[in-house]
Parts: sequence; C-alpha cells; structure tokens
Amino acid sequence: MSQYAANTQQVLRRGLNPPAAQPLYALRGPQLLSRELHTGTLPFVTNRPGSHLVAAAHNERASSAAARAYSAPAATDEAFMTDSDQEEAAADLEAEFEAEKNSRSLASLFGDGENVIEIDAEYQDEALKLENCGLSDVTLEALKTRGITSLFPIQKHVYEPANSGRDLIGRAKTGSGKTLAFALPVIERIMLQDAESPARRNIPRCICLAPTRELAKQVEREFKESAPKLRTGCFYGGAPIQGQCAELRRGIDIMVGTPGRVIDLMDRGDLNLSEVQYVVLDEADTMLDVGFADDIERILSDVPASRQTLLFSATMPQWVQKLTQRYQRNPLLVDLIGETGAQSGKLADNIRVLGIQVPYSNIHQVLPDLLTVYAGSGKIIVFSQTKRDCDAISESLKRTLPTEALHGDIAQNQREKVMQRFRDGKFSVLVATDVAARGLDVPDVDLVIHSTLPQDIESFTHRSGRTGRAGKSGTTIAMFGPRDRQYFHRIMKQVKATNVEMISTPDPKAVMHASARNMLRRLDLVDADIKAFFDPAAETVLASGYDPKDALARALAAMSGINEVPQPRSLLTQ
Repeated sequence: MSQYAANTQQVLRRGLNPPAAQPLYALRGPQLLSRELHTGTLPFVTNRPGSHLVAAAHNERASSAAARAYSAPAATDEAFMTDSDQEEAAADLEAEFEAEKNSRSLASLFGDGENVIEIDAEYQDEALKLENCGLSDVTLEALKTRGITSLFPIQKHVYEPANSGRDLIGRAKTGSGKTLAFALPVIERIMLQDAESPARRNIPRCICLAPTRELAKQVEREFKESAPKLRTGCFYGGAPIQGQCAELRRGIDIMVGTPGRVIDLMDRGDLNLSEVQYVVLDEADTMLDVGFADDIERILSDVPASRQTLLFSATMPQWVQKLTQRYQRNPLLVDLIGETGAQSGKLADNIRVLGIQVPYSNIHQVLPDLLTVYAGSGKIIVFSQTKRDCDAISESLKRTLPTEALHGDIAQNQREKVMQRFRDGKFSVLVATDVAARGLDVPDVDLVIHSTLPQDIESFTHRSGRTGRAGKSGTTIAMFGPRDRQYFHRIMKQVKATNVEMISTPDPKAVMHASARNMLRRLDLVDADIKAFFDPAAETVLASGYDPKDALARALAAMSGINEVPQPRSLLTQ
C-alpha cells in the first residue's frame, strides 16, 4: 500500500472526510502526515457541526507544546470558518507548534550557548582564503586545481573543531558547501595518519552515509577530487553487489554509501567496520523521511564507540536529536540556518519567484514558451509530480530545447549518464521527479520550473533551492491551476519569499525573439563529430545559390522547432 493510501485510511478512521482532509496533504505532504499520525500530533480540521481544531498529543514530549499551540476556538466561531480559513489556521498553528518544539529541543541540547556557533552564509573575509585555513599543501594544491580559492563560511567554521576530533552537528541546507565542509577534516586527518604510519590498510577508516544514490555519488566525487591519493568508493543499491564486494577486498580508505546497501554488505560479511574512525551522516533528516532510521542506528551500533561523528541536517526532528544524544559526545552545533530559517523553511533572498496561473489542460502548451522566454544561458530543471508527466513534458520540450528526463523507472546507470551529461552542458533542460532529483548538486542552474505545485511546502523550498547556489541569483517559476491560487500565496507566505512577481503567458513576439537567441546558444552545443555529417549538406546549400544569411536564418528557424508564428493565447477563456 502506498504512503498516501495508508495515510488516507488513517485520516478517514480518525473522522476526517476527504474534502476536509485534502488541505492537510497540501500543507503537510505524506511524510509529515505519517509522522503526525503515529505520534499523535496531527491537528484535525473538519467541517462537521460543532467541530474545532484540536491536537491529540499522545506522547509526553509533544503534549505540553501541543496544549499551548492548539487551543480550541468556540463552536460558534467555527461555524463561520470556510475551508480556506481552516486550512490557513492549520498552517499557522503548525508553524507555531514546530517553532516552539524546535526551539525548545535545541535549547535543551545546547542551552549554555558555548556549544553553538551561528554563522552568516554571506560572511566574507580574508580568513576564508585557502592559505589562511590551515590546510596541508597537498589539499591546497588539489583544491586550487579545482578552481577553489576560498572556503565557504560553513567549511571554515566546521574545519577547525572537526579537525581537532570533536563531534559536530552542521545545520545547513543543500547548496551551502556542506559536503566539502565535512570532507576536508576527514581527508586531512587520514592523510596525516598515513604520513605518520604509512602501512597500507584495506578496510575503511571513514564511512559516510547519504540518503540517495545521487547524493552518494556527489559526495564520492567531492572526496575523490579533493583527495585523489585516497581510495574512495561509492556503494548503493541498483548496482551489482559483486563488483562492490571486490572493491572492498582491494581496500578503500573512505566508504560512501546508502544505508540499505551498507547493511547488505554487512549481512554478507563483506564489510568490516572495526577500524572506522570517522562517521559522517549527510542529510540525516532526509534519511529519516525515506525510512532509513533503523539502518542508521544499526550501522552506528557496529562502528567503534571511539569514532568521531559528524552529522549534517537541515532540520532537527526528534529522531536526529536522539541520534545526537545517543551516538555523539558533547557535540558542537555549527548553525548556518538559525532558528528562524529552521522553523520557516525560508526561501533564499537571491531567488526570484514568478507565479503563473495556468489551467491544467494548458500546462504542456505554455511550458515551452516559458522556457523559451525565461531560460538563461545556464541549466534548467523542470519538476513534475509523476513519472508519466516527467516523460510527457520531456518529449514536448525536446522540440525546442535539448531535454532529458530523470525518474525512478530509468535504469541507474542511465540516470548517472544523464546527470553527467547535464553537468557537462550536453543538454540544457532536465525534467525530473522530486524523488529522482533529491540531493542533486548541479552548478549553474539558472531556472527552476514547478510544472505543478508540490504537495508540501518543504518540497517547494527544496526544488527552488536547486538554483541560486553559492550566492548567485536564480529564478523559479511556479505554475498552478485556478484552484491552487490560494495555496501558491500561502507557500509564498510560509517561505517568506521576498521577490515575487505574477506573470502572464508570454507574448508571441517575445517567444519568437527569445527563440532566436536560444538557437545561437544551441550552436555551441553541437558536437564536432556530429557537425561533420552536415558539412556536405551545408556546401550543397551554399552552392545552390542561397544567400548565406538567408540560409542560416532558415536553418536556425528549423532548429527552433517552431513551424508557425504562435497565436496569442488567453488562459482566462480556456
């Protein structure tokens, strides 16, 4: 049974009819709903006479906050609450409850302030330059080869305590530079150990766990590029396990993997964790969401108790706090988010949001025009809700821009090839589902498009955060139907978006002019080997008496895939 179906059954058993339950899915999403249903912290919203907002908090840690955060309004007031009023009230109450819960929990973990470092993501200083960070010459050379001349704030503030051996929690979102933040101290300590005791070891000294194959591959790449002399391997499901076992037998220093495959290797007896000195948990909150909680705890129970543990998470749900209390020793919190950011899921100020209301039946017609007009010179990611939509959108966009699809039905080796081609700029538009795109770290994404709004607000922030990386500006376009207009504005309120603009469908002339500009960029993407096949045709065209300018203009028009001038489209009447 799917997560959605299971949640629906429980909602119905709890007395919610489907129309009243639907806003909860829009506000929360199936993962959050599932946790609330099992912990008893779900606020009920019904339209039955005499009903009111309540919180059934059945566990001791949530009950006092829930009692304060959810007070029942008078039944006479409830009679005048519309569905949208109830939905907005539920969102506001949830935010209040989560804010109190998070702040209370963090205060209990780091109450004296001595174990907390709050840092500013925009901080710039000479101290961030590589030469001032205390790195070894070997690492300095590797980073400079990659074009890195300065560290991000989180990398600088994590390095010193982590390099001294302290357990650490990094509260940071994807795109903040957190991967290199935990990679650098691990690399430096292992290389120092090798210099002092050059005897070759065959079992891993560091294990880094990530929630998805895509993220694990990115982490592996970060380690390999920053420390090419260390042996780093990536282990995940969907790839032949025999080859991974052979790699372990040959020996590795740093193991990056997904929890499920690590457990498989442990159960087969092919993975020895007895010499692990460093454990890294990347996106710990996401690992909870995708069901790896038990696997993580089993792995942590198998590594030596003396190891150093570095945990990175954008949020601090209770399971993450439990890991911290059980498996870390006096951890330091390096906080790049802060209480306000953690509670609100705030969208970065450098991301511009463009909202457009489009009837669902017109999404596929309008989407190519939006890409044509708003696409910059960089990469574009279009998010879809389903695999079927992903394929359909990809096929429709291929007529105007080089496009590939990414979703769970695509074979793992093919997905890796697609991602590498996207990073290398071989095509400009990636259409992806949320699950397939989780953890993606692709530089120079100019534009993110939500072909439909996600079911939960956190996903909107996560999707939009694929652009606007490393302080650069970015744009996200949110497409929504007439029924979702209020939901769009509620998302903007929740994420505290500072740069929001409502747009209409692009004018036909704007589409044509933008298409001409895009074709010039596509010329740079043509592979030389492919071009060679068209050289004879080009010579034939020029020899036939065509004016060169006219011939080139016709060729560019043919490349655009536009066969006729677009007609003005009014979405109000369609």
